[in-house]
Amino acid sequence: MEGVMVSKSELISERSRKRYDVFMKGVTLGMHKAQRRVMEEIVWGILQSGTVRLSEIGRWIGGVGTRLLSRIKRMSRQLGDDWDNTPLRENHLRGIGRMVGRETSVVMDTSDIRKDRGRKFEYMSRVYDGSTGETALGYNLLTITAVLGKGRQMPLYMAPFSVAAPGYESENKEIIRGVDTVVKEIGNNGVWVADRGFDNKWLFNELAERGLRFLVCGFRERRLKVDGVEQEVHGVVGGLELNGSMYVGRRGKTRRPVTIRYGSCRIVLPEWWDGTRHRQVHQELWLLVVEGYGDKGNRSFFYTNVPLASDSITRQMARRYSDRWAIEEELQFLKQRLQLEDIRVRHWKAIERLCLSVMLAFAFLVQFVEYICAKRKRLFPILCGTQSELDPDAKFVYYRVLDALQMATAFVLALNLWLKSR
Repeated sequence: MEGVMVSKSELISERSRKRYDVFMKGVTLGMHKAQRRVMEEIVWGILQSGTVRLSEIGRWIGGVGTRLLSRIKRMSRQLGDDWDNTPLRENHLRGIGRMVGRETSVVMDTSDIRKDRGRKFEYMSRVYDGSTGETALGYNLLTITAVLGKGRQMPLYMAPFSVAAPGYESENKEIIRGVDTVVKEIGNNGVWVADRGFDNKWLFNELAERGLRFLVCGFRERRLKVDGVEQEVHGVVGGLELNGSMYVGRRGKTRRPVTIRYGSCRIVLPEWWDGTRHRQVHQELWLLVVEGYGDKGNRSFFYTNVPLASDSITRQMARRYSDRWAIEEELQFLKQRLQLEDIRVRHWKAIERLCLSVMLAFAFLVQFVEYICAKRKRLFPILCGTQSELDPDAKFVYYRVLDALQMATAFVLALNLWLKSR
């Protein structure tokens, strides 16, 4: 039994380290040696320690003969140095761009990094905590993720922003900056899915101008035209006939299948002045109304520029909103298992790079799962089986893979230290 455990752990540790070296070599391509080294060390340290604290990361990185304090100071200094993050983002997106197809759901959402006791963090401001409904000190966080289906996903972009940071104009501009970064590498593939916080005519126009298809949950009171008649949006939603129905897999708090009813109609948003392009904007969209997504069976409505000319397309778009739960699972994973909110560095550039490092750590897990499913299928049952024996309730596959990698690496490291001490 002991020999079996050793061989399994050595196999997992060896394969994961080799794939990690390949992954980081592609991500850090073209970067200076010192920058490449610190990113490789920090992302690996996050994966093994399960936290963003430099004091814990430092225990998992190289530096024979160097003190832990020296390693922490070096990482802190290099994270805060003045160098460009752009190559990291571009290399990452270029490497996984092939995974984003024409019909892939690209989900974007804003979250927060809450720092209740922080007083000396640079450019910190008041943020809204959606989980508690409170405002607190911290940073806003924009996340964009591609949903690959069957519980799989791939992070595309993650960046903090603050109203107090230099160069900040508005939340809308931060969102478009993230969209442009992703679109530069993946083109106009995918359908962009967003929650009600993105219900904004300016954003609709910006996405359409870039040739992107979108589905955005609506909530604002506004007037729109249906068949040439101007009406209140909630009046249209309440009076629209819902002719279609289907079962959908529900995620979130209640993981049971639900029956939804849906209907759609073509709408026109009244002309408005676009201050960015200095012209009047006339938007023709489709309104998708769904009954059953809400906990009380209330009607939800969505704006899309995808023509809902047939029942099959309408059905597909109605299902697509459920993909949004993938980004909620991702953020929960990053905050719970990688301790994203436990950032202790205080400089703005270092905070940005730690958030990027956490995203890259998750991206490696996703790519490792894709690799072993395609090339090393016999390794996947070992990974998930080992962890599920300890925690049978861990349904999110990346929880299992991360825990298995940590256990295997720690076991092999302890075994090597024991052999050296003999």
